[in-house]
Amino acid sequence: MKKYPSVGKINRGAFDSFVLNNLGARRSDVLVAPAYGVDVGVVKVGHAVLVVKIDPLAIVPQLGWDKSGWAAFHLLASDITTSGLAPSFMMLDMNLPKAMDWTALGKINRAISDECKRYGVAIVGGHTARYGGVDYPIVGSASMFAVGENGRYVTSQMATIDDDVLITKSLGIESAVYLSHFYPEKIVDSLGRKSLNKIRNMFYQLTTVDDALAAAKVGIGEDGVTAMHDATEGGVFNAVYEIAEASGLGVEINYDELPMEDAVVDILSLFKIDPCRCSSEGTLVLTVKPQKTFDVMRALVENGIRVSKVGKIKKGIHRILIKNGRKHPLTPTLVDPYWRLISKAKPL
Repeated sequence: MKKYPSVGKINRGAFDSFVLNNLGARRSDVLVAPAYGVDVGVVKVGHAVLVVKIDPLAIVPQLGWDKSGWAAFHLLASDITTSGLAPSFMMLDMNLPKAMDWTALGKINRAISDECKRYGVAIVGGHTARYGGVDYPIVGSASMFAVGENGRYVTSQMATIDDDVLITKSLGIESAVYLSHFYPEKIVDSLGRKSLNKIRNMFYQLTTVDDALAAAKVGIGEDGVTAMHDATEGGVFNAVYEIAEASGLGVEINYDELPMEDAVVDILSLFKIDPCRCSSEGTLVLTVKPQKTFDVMRALVENGIRVSKVGKIKKGIHRILIKNGRKHPLTPTLVDPYWRLISKAKPL
């Protein structure tokens, strides 16, 4: 019997069994259809393309309403910008718990609107209501759209042989930041108040919008970036694996080159979580033409974004992790350990 995840994003087996063969009508103007490990869809509209993305609308009261609104925008925008295009439009479907008061709704919407203004995104429609049976953190969904020239976008399917693999910031930052808000007493008792504050101060790193746009500005395809994927559920190992899988290629990653912040590792170790396999919004995985790697890395650093070269896209379908000089299979993460801990956290 096939094994499917009990919680969180479905795996390749479940996707192939229940989603892939149920995609409605086939249309010639759909350039990028749903595929496992692919962040966006792409539709041809005249001489332009419309890049589309939908995601759960996650509101986490423990963060505070302002930060929750900020995070809701950036979770979606981080996916859409992996296309190399800036977002233009957004729609919100807010199915809110009865317990949420109007002050909270106002703060969330203001925070989302402020980020939309910052990036030139117009909210063009949606739905807002309160319902019984709804609970945090998933309180609806949101869609985002980007418009660009045909042929001037990338997806995670477009990595090519000999591309360099780059990773921004640190592994595991999202999980560490969220755990600092769900389990502050445990962290203070074990690691001290300074460690708690250091992690919480990393909150605004939980976005790859600026990472993706800075990298794409250098060039895309043969001119630079060939594929991008933000490391959400399953972490960096999942993101790297999904790029290779979606592109039909192999990959080799050097464990010793993976960027890990000491403060992040300390907190994740406290909860017995592997930084490579936990949700890490804010960490972008890119594949880049080798002749453009220096330019892309320089563009990221000039925008204040740490970046590391960690591996190579390879011919074939073998996905390899090199650790302590030995080769190991790089496998996808079945269930992100983050979900187990969040489900046990005390509500506010």
